[in-house]
Amino acid sequence: QRWAASQLLAGYEEFVEHLIFAAFAHPAPFDVPTSPQVGLCRFLWLLDAFDWDHEPLVVDFDGKLVPEERLAVRQSFERSRSEGACGGTFWISSRYDPHALLLQCPPATAAAWLRR
Repeated sequence: QRWAASQLLAGYEEFVEHLIFAAFAHPAPFDVPTSPQVGLCRFLWLLDAFDWDHEPLVVDFDGKLVPEERLAVRQSFERSRSEGACGGTFWISSRYDPHALLLQCPPATAAAWLRR
């Protein structure tokens, strides 16, 4: 939490938790992180390497997300981007939040700082 606060992420703990979960649960193209240090590196890699402009990050917490739900998330993401909705840089969704409305993500200025 101290590191997150120093990186302009104070108040965005759930955002960080979602990314860390994704790094551990869906580690491709790597193996599952085996230490906290590797987990942090994967979190940073995901933050930088993920195509946030063209892909939604779908976090499947319980492994029960069906293809129809993934398609609905994708369609919601594409609709939002095509309408120019002010959703921010990050789009992180799950079966509990398919339209990425509930998770508070950092603003574009913090996103630019983090991705440097």
